[in-house]
Amino acid sequence: MYAIAGLLAVGLAACGGGGGAGSGASASIDQSSAVTLDNAETATVKIQALGSLVDPVEGALEGGWWGTGLIVNSDGLVVTNNHVVVGAATLKATVGGKSYDARILGTSECLDLAVIKLDGKNFPHFDWYTGDIKAALEVWALGYPNVGDREFAITKGIVSKADTATNTQWASVNHAIEHDARIRGGNSGGPLVAANGQVVGVNYAGDDINDLNLAIHRDEVQAVYDDLAAGKETLPARFQRALASLIDRAPAVPVLPSKEALEEAAGRWKRRDKIAESLGITMEQLAEIETL
Repeated sequence: MYAIAGLLAVGLAACGGGGGAGSGASASIDQSSAVTLDNAETATVKIQALGSLVDPVEGALEGGWWGTGLIVNSDGLVVTNNHVVVGAATLKATVGGKSYDARILGTSECLDLAVIKLDGKNFPHFDWYTGDIKAALEVWALGYPNVGDREFAITKGIVSKADTATNTQWASVNHAIEHDARIRGGNSGGPLVAANGQVVGVNYAGDDINDLNLAIHRDEVQAVYDDLAAGKETLPARFQRALASLIDRAPAVPVLPSKEALEEAAGRWKRRDKIAESLGITMEQLAEIETL
């Protein structure tokens, strides 16, 4: 059983992952003057959220929780997990010994990703790993685990699976990285980096019993980053491609509604159940669409 690395158990809709695990697609992210492993703490953010969340066991809860994020440009844009910020009425971010107010720009339930903005400028920031991500690559997990005084911590390991599909209670990611750099509650949304400090993935789940740790693949993040930063709805790229193909074929496929309905669903919804409902099809039929 996977545990949410940010100590949240948020019931989110599972859906197919986006992007592809290649050699590093570009995204509109400032990649100059990036931090290294030695000074990575200056761009690793401790996030405190205050608000309400839904635990699948305890139900609705009020209070505060913690997670981690990584600054990706000097303007203070931060990538983290959706489950770190969902339900938050206010966000406080601490980095470099200073506290900042933060606001949510965009989220993806499907991919468990979010982009938030710190109030400030001229921040140190991470760069994305530019090489191929392969098994046995040495990696370091950075963040603020919920142990002791919640201070910055680093654990080291290797990539065991460079590109794998994973399903948890709160997300379904088609391109994830399995590694053994241990992550704990509070590490959610923190960077998984290579020896040069470049980001390989974004940590989001861990299984303490089996010593299994999961990060969202770099390419998965880069595929949706621009839309999240702009506050746009996001659909996994694989599902977008399937819809595009079906739009061309509609109404030749009997189970599908009109071309106009398909286009509206593609632009409006990001949750699989909402997409299926709006199209008037079952979840099983939607699953068939996603295999195209």
